[in-house]
Amino acid sequence: MPKILPLALAVAVVASLMAGAAPAQADTARLGNDVSAPQCRGTVPTALPAPPAFAILGVNGGVANTSNPCLAAQLAWAQTARGGTKQPIISFYVNTANPGLAASWWPATNQTQPATDVPRTPVTVANPYGLCTGLADAACAYVYGYSMALDDTTIRGVPVPGSQFWWLDVETINTWSTDKVANRASLEGMAAQLQSIGATVGLYSTNTHWFEIVGSVPKGTRLDPLPSWVALGPVSEKSATKGCGGVPLTNGGRIAVTQFVAGGFDYDVSCLTFTSRPKAKVVGAAKVGKKLTVKTGSWHPSGVKITYRWYRNGVPITKAVHAKYTLKKVDGGTKITVTVTAKKAGYSTVAKTSTAKKIAKK
Repeated sequence: MPKILPLALAVAVVASLMAGAAPAQADTARLGNDVSAPQCRGTVPTALPAPPAFAILGVNGGVANTSNPCLAAQLAWAQTARGGTKQPIISFYVNTANPGLAASWWPATNQTQPATDVPRTPVTVANPYGLCTGLADAACAYVYGYSMALDDTTIRGVPVPGSQFWWLDVETINTWSTDKVANRASLEGMAAQLQSIGATVGLYSTNTHWFEIVGSVPKGTRLDPLPSWVALGPVSEKSATKGCGGVPLTNGGRIAVTQFVAGGFDYDVSCLTFTSRPKAKVVGAAKVGKKLTVKTGSWHPSGVKITYRWYRNGVPITKAVHAKYTLKKVDGGTKITVTVTAKKAGYSTVAKTSTAKKIAKK
């Protein structure tokens, strides 16, 4: 276990290390910051940003089975965050991995890591991938991920872990298998453990890293509905805000936070959400030759850009990108849907798909 600074000392250290640096022309009132082990020298943090709107703290020391040695001091800094955004004032992120048989510990059963150098109470995992037998497969990767999250919530020093928001940090700098299903299983195991104690979970990555490691996430699976925190690199705050309307890491999720780098710190934009997100409703006779129209309702706030895409049996229909669609002979006997996508700068993009209309054969 890492040495933890006494809280009073941690507060004093943090007060002396807060920096005033901020990205040029930034609206710092809405920006968050994330910090972790790289901002540490031993158990003492190096320079920290000025008090942010919200803070995201790294729990690990760079890899999934380690601890951030100055988490307590960084937590004291995070407690100066102002709030005022859609994000929790303080949340946490954890390193993830699927090292397989190269791991310092790898499960041989559906039981999590036993007590060795640190106290652990092993847990038998209800495994959706079946029985782990020590192989570098999805079943054992699920147990590995569950075990890493169990450590994160019990021995890393996070207060009241079941009441926190946790981000799963997915990057190529950590160790991953070439088996994307097993990699996904490791993340599912972590999410399952965190959710089992009542915590909320999200996903952090770049789109490139995510699809290289995990690939597409099947609809309806544990990871599918989770929100995304997307890293964009050294871009402007304006670009990071625009990034809220980008592609989330999973089809069922949305971008909740974007990250950009400026002045030596990681800054985070809290994406706004529409206050009204009406369903897409298709009206019109379901017969060849007739016209279908999608009703989108009123989106709020104003200034929302709406786009349309019609589908035949789940396959996009060529050039069918307007609010109205005239049914063709080929549509007879098929199911027609339309997806309405709403975008606005600084807001999470929302897509709503209509209930399918069964088109008469004649």
